[in-house]
Amino acid sequence: MFKARIQCFIAGILVTVLLIGTFAIATPQIHEVLFGVNVVVNGERIDFDDDMQPFIMDDRTFLPIRGIAEVLGVEVNWDNDTQTVYIGEMPEQISQNVEIGNIITFGNIQWYVLDLQNRKALLISENILERRQFHSEMIIATWEISDIRQWLNDEFYNRFTDEERAQIAETYLDNSATVRYNIITGGNNTIDKIFLLSRREFNQYSRDLFLYGTDIRLAQATGLWWLRSTGGFSYTGHMTIPHPPPTRTAAFVFPNGDWDWNVVTSNQGVRPAMWVYL
Repeated sequence: MFKARIQCFIAGILVTVLLIGTFAIATPQIHEVLFGVNVVVNGERIDFDDDMQPFIMDDRTFLPIRGIAEVLGVEVNWDNDTQTVYIGEMPEQISQNVEIGNIITFGNIQWYVLDLQNRKALLISENILERRQFHSEMIIATWEISDIRQWLNDEFYNRFTDEERAQIAETYLDNSATVRYNIITGGNNTIDKIFLLSRREFNQYSRDLFLYGTDIRLAQATGLWWLRSTGGFSYTGHMTIPHPPPTRTAAFVFPNGDWDWNVVTSNQGVRPAMWVYL
């Protein structure tokens, strides 16, 4: 096998600091690269294009996956949005009529489209999918530490296929306290794949959908359903004046579109939300 050795040098960098008249030189790094590597697939030698030549560097062999995949008849694609290389079939992209206010299917679930930004869609389930406690302990359970967050981003998230999970974006969530009933904290902000709407988001998208002239009402799902916002008073079956200090409550939505707080251990409906790549 013909072997050609090429010495690749990264030139030293001269940095001159004019104010103090000094300079620093980065130590050159030498990497020996060996070209002329033969690749045989199913008994047949592959001739690669010049820009896809295999090589050995630092005792490691590098092969061009696209060149090998093409010989095998397998397509290779790069998704810049998700920073993912797909070898073979790409996940089926959402090809339905994705417009704000429409209902689409994803993961065999019906979803409302609440928002569109940067080739992503914000979805919320059309209906309540399950009834669960916000948290199992009677504590000030912020979204960050809640059982329902753990369940959504573990068991519920893993109901989707690998291809569907690749389409679900990580979302930075603002969990600031809601200004009502002297709330102390909403907990730390989080990054999640699946989440619940906050009270602010519920109000915003209810208003936006109304302005879009759609017939959607986020509260039309049967029954009460959780938001991720922390509550602000001890639930006693009725409101008292003055309100007790914040403890053990989380926000939820009534069927008529109003919202209030309830104890975290109550079983309320769950309507997951998520951003997905289009």
